[in-house]
Amino acid sequence: MRTRSTRIVPIPSITITLWLPNEVITEIFLHLPRADQLTLCRVSKLFHGLVLPILLQKVVLSPKWSNSSTLKAFCTALIENPARTDSVRSLTFINRAPYYAVAEDFLIQTLKLLRRLKHIWIEDRRIRGVVSHLSSLTFPDLSSCFFPRADYNDTRKRDVAQFLGRHPTITQLHLWDRPDTDIPQSILLPKLLYYNGSLHLLRCVSTDNLVVVQTTWTTQSPIFVQILGAQTGHDFSLCIECPLVEKVAQVLVQLSTHMPRLQKLRLTGLNPRHQDYTVSLQFRCPYNFNSNPTTTMSETLNQITKCLPRFERLAYLALALHHTARLPSTAKVDEALRSWADSCPTLRGGCIGKKAWMDVGDQWEACSREEFDTEAGFVLWDRIFGSGE
Repeated sequence: MRTRSTRIVPIPSITITLWLPNEVITEIFLHLPRADQLTLCRVSKLFHGLVLPILLQKVVLSPKWSNSSTLKAFCTALIENPARTDSVRSLTFINRAPYYAVAEDFLIQTLKLLRRLKHIWIEDRRIRGVVSHLSSLTFPDLSSCFFPRADYNDTRKRDVAQFLGRHPTITQLHLWDRPDTDIPQSILLPKLLYYNGSLHLLRCVSTDNLVVVQTTWTTQSPIFVQILGAQTGHDFSLCIECPLVEKVAQVLVQLSTHMPRLQKLRLTGLNPRHQDYTVSLQFRCPYNFNSNPTTTMSETLNQITKCLPRFERLAYLALALHHTARLPSTAKVDEALRSWADSCPTLRGGCIGKKAWMDVGDQWEACSREEFDTEAGFVLWDRIFGSGE
């Protein structure tokens, strides 16, 4: 009896590297989560060489208070391999420990090698930290700069001002927003488009191309609105964090009077009006909200309508309300949005909370909040002011 034999034919292994060029593989790796990129970096020498420049594009250095060995190891790796520094495009350094010493020499030496850096975020609370070395740093391609801390002495503030003045390529700037903090000298930034910080600091920044300003409304803001209205073309857009709903009318009056050529306005962080808190032996209630906040909101919407005719170019107006705010009925909100359109002929869209309307073919139609934010460009604002890139 004859037996049937089976012949096994070997199948050649097919790998991605045989039929895809490295440029295509790199593009695929760009869209993977960072955890997957870290895994691929350890697969082979080829993948390590393709993934490492991707991982280095955005570097975040946040040393622990008890140990800076990781920071030192990272800086040493770049110092010993200067070619890798060309891949670094974004650097964030955060050290919130006022008296904690990090590998300062290694960090400064590394920063001097980052010639292609485009974004830098420095948050260093030490008296003699990275900020004190800014005078020795220059990045030819720098376009985005964040300095969120405000507790610098006059010398450190001067270092920041001189650093910014040496980088006319900056298009996005985030400065500290404390109203009692100043800059000892003026700064010329001819390409600045996006600014986040205090209004009174904006007086020290000279630019003609400003597009969007994000700031917090304080008791001193009306004074600086008048000054800026007289000094600038005031035809940019504003994103204002306002503490209370009842302050909206004050904001609109000041802006419509001194900056009538605003193109877009968004008010965020709006809390409902609340009464003074009550303290007793048993409990403390710091947020005793008004028993009928909808009345305040209705009055606010009416006051906004009265201010809108003063604006000459306003295209989009949004009220991003706090989650505790109670809106009037849907019919009253729709009526308010229609009255905005009648009061301001240039208005193309309005938003109150999650309710949004846009001008579509000379008719105002309801739309989703996402559609409104995309059309108005607020999605771009959130990305820029959220990450600084």
